[in-house]
Amino acid sequence: MKFSKRTELGVPNAVTKAERAAATRGQHLVRLADSNPTRHGLGRPDLPVYQATPRGPLATRELLADFLTRRDNREVDPERLYLLSSTSQGYSWLMKLFCDPGDTVSYPTVYFHAQTI
Repeated sequence: MKFSKRTELGVPNAVTKAERAAATRGQHLVRLADSNPTRHGLGRPDLPVYQATPRGPLATRELLADFLTRRDNREVDPERLYLLSSTSQGYSWLMKLFCDPGDTVSYPTVYFHAQTI
């Protein structure tokens, strides 16, 4: 199976190397591109800091894994599940995983509310 070149980990880039070096020296860096308001004191102080869960909430993945385990009579690990917000997001992930720029892709006709797009 061929995976996209995007999946090759290679060596850390210069920014990652600089961050690691600063952490080793005990320096605290501020990420200027961090748009999470709860990490910058811009929210109600009684609420926890927002943490994104790009694979979907663990509790939901655990419920789904339990359902699939019982239905299919085989163990399903919730850490191997990814919950996506739409089929478009699923297609996007598949393209990033398996395709490189310039590859030709065949895909099904997309429908939205029974309308061909």
